[in-house]
Amino acid sequence: NTLNNVVNTNKTYEKHKDLLFVALEGSISRITVEGTDVQGNELARKFADKFGGTYTQFLSPAVFSDWKVLEFFMKEKAVNYILDEFKRLNVVVVGIGVPDGTEHTLNKAGYLTEEERRKLVEKGAIGDMCLQFYDKDGNTDQYSFYNDRVAAMRLGDIRRIPSKIGIAGGMRKLDAVIGAIRGGYLNVLITDNECAKRLIELAEKAEK
Repeated sequence: NTLNNVVNTNKTYEKHKDLLFVALEGSISRITVEGTDVQGNELARKFADKFGGTYTQFLSPAVFSDWKVLEFFMKEKAVNYILDEFKRLNVVVVGIGVPDGTEHTLNKAGYLTEEERRKLVEKGAIGDMCLQFYDKDGNTDQYSFYNDRVAAMRLGDIRRIPSKIGIAGGMRKLDAVIGAIRGGYLNVLITDNECAKRLIELAEKAEK
């Protein structure tokens, strides 16, 4: 939803033909969210339309029933080209989610059951990026029961990208932002004044 709002801005930009936009996660689904198609492939197309260049689709569902099914699926030549595309990236732009209820896009799209959400929260999940959950320190190991079934660029690989831009606003996203920073999953943050001020206060307090 966040990236959909970004790309739908009325502002125009100079177009560059040498840009490549890549969907970071599988998102093929029969369900739209609030009547809007916010699938990663559609967002990649919109970004290419807005800024120029081309885009690459990730032709996969977002979450599989079993990690073994996903592993087998990703061996197919019709799909595993996306792994080479991930290696070409030098910038990622991601939204940051919080598992605090049914408002989560994964819930709305049918990729996360309420039982799974509660289990993630019980294990300390504080946020998610590219559909993969992490705790307050950015750790992901305890959520492998879900994360390993997600068809997406892995958070460990995102950590190695030079420019990692996260977009999240509101105090409800504060802990998720902190976890993403601690995990090394973002080094550029676009947020609102309230969240930014609180982050600065916490950083200053930690330095004392």
